[in-house]
Amino acid sequence: MFKSKPLIYAAGGCLGVLCLMVVSCAGLLYWGYTSVGKTVSPRVDALFLAIEEGSFSETYDTETAQGLRARATREQYAALGETLRFRLGPLESKWLESFNMQQKNADSTLEATYKATFEKGTGTIFAKMVKEDGDWKFLTFHVNSPLFDSDLSTTACSLCGASHAIEDRFCPACGVDLLPPDEDEQPSELELDEPAEPAPSE
Repeated sequence: MFKSKPLIYAAGGCLGVLCLMVVSCAGLLYWGYTSVGKTVSPRVDALFLAIEEGSFSETYDTETAQGLRARATREQYAALGETLRFRLGPLESKWLESFNMQQKNADSTLEATYKATFEKGTGTIFAKMVKEDGDWKFLTFHVNSPLFDSDLSTTACSLCGASHAIEDRFCPACGVDLLPPDEDEQPSELELDEPAEPAPSE
């Protein structure tokens, strides 16, 4: 009977260590979740607000990391914002699907994937941020959506100059008909009539 006590103590000790590990892992997950929520989520919201307001290109200098600027020019970055604005519309809601935190030497990174609902459909937002000079900056930012299966090319409205998807039927800004007139269209019977002669004056 006395010999069984060490086994009981050992089992209790192992159970205690296991519980401590579970609590520690849960604590780390909660800390990571709250860190992503406080750091990445509001910055993603701010980017989409800038897209909606037409000031996305300005965030190239203030919100992006050196690594992103090395891969994309300001013009390419601005074109991304225009594409998202006209293809997806404003961001309506998003929820965190997954996240990852890494610390390599002096480099800290946060990755977050969100499922999102936009005005025109659904999509997936992926953001990766890196700490530079004490502030978090976007190293990667992109959106996937079923809406992107169609042509993403944009052009300018001939009337108001606003950008629109190349396959749009009407300008989203001024509403003008964007389809060019059919040059092969035959005139109607009325258009073939000879102009009416003026009535003789009395």
